[in-house]
Amino acid sequence: PQPPANYPGYGYPGYGYPGYGQPGPYPGWYQLPQRRTKRKATTIIASIGLAIVLLIAGLDKLNISSVGGIPGGQSPQLGAFAGYNWEGNPTQISATWRVPTVKASTTGYAASWVGVQGQAKSEFYQVGTTEQTWDDSIWYEAFWSDEPHHFLAQNMMSVYAGDEIQASITYSDGSWHAQITDLTLGVTRVAPPPNTQDFIDINQAEWLQEDPGLPHHQAPYANVAPTHFWQMKVNGAGPDPSQLVAAWMVLPGGVRVVPGAVIDNGFTTRRETASKT
Repeated sequence: PQPPANYPGYGYPGYGYPGYGQPGPYPGWYQLPQRRTKRKATTIIASIGLAIVLLIAGLDKLNISSVGGIPGGQSPQLGAFAGYNWEGNPTQISATWRVPTVKASTTGYAASWVGVQGQAKSEFYQVGTTEQTWDDSIWYEAFWSDEPHHFLAQNMMSVYAGDEIQASITYSDGSWHAQITDLTLGVTRVAPPPNTQDFIDINQAEWLQEDPGLPHHQAPYANVAPTHFWQMKVNGAGPDPSQLVAAWMVLPGGVRVVPGAVIDNGFTTRRETASKT
């Protein structure tokens, strides 16, 4: 099924591109409250994470003093994403997951994906699945997106809850290539490559579950089952945990979605109520 034209989340360009410390404005981008000197990516991430919390949940609704399972014990990125970012020079990223089941509700939107991005807003490419509900109707799709398509999800095929999905993005023959396979259905779709000349400084690979409605609350985050990513690879091998940065999704009402520890190149998200400090 397809949502009606007035569906508040449908087609909203919230998919992907966290954009921490990148030029704006565009979906997912947050302006720092004051101008700061750019020292390190982690400094920018931490500063913007703080701004996100203030905008969305309020510091009194979160307790991030305990960050068990996060590589190095560093503070997580806080915003519309739950999962991990790998910082380096990726030429390949891939993962496998099962399409998380959505519980029917009035309106809800979620997405699970892998992606790569760089320093400029044009340097972004992602492929994954959407999990959506509208008036007790539920549907799932495989999609890809990039900046020239304004981060709008481009439908590749219909998938189903519980389907085993394998997605990858690879740089080869001078271009980036994304594909997604529904191993349950035995169907593969390939996304058109982006304009490679825009991809001059790719420095992140990402495995994420997303709330596409944030930061503008176009639609609530769907009530989805925990998402389990496994067979995570970057540049053909399991990621070094010391190079991973955790992302926590912060929802209204003091609720958050948190990735578990990376074990055997996989992790599972969990939904929880944040304790007050």
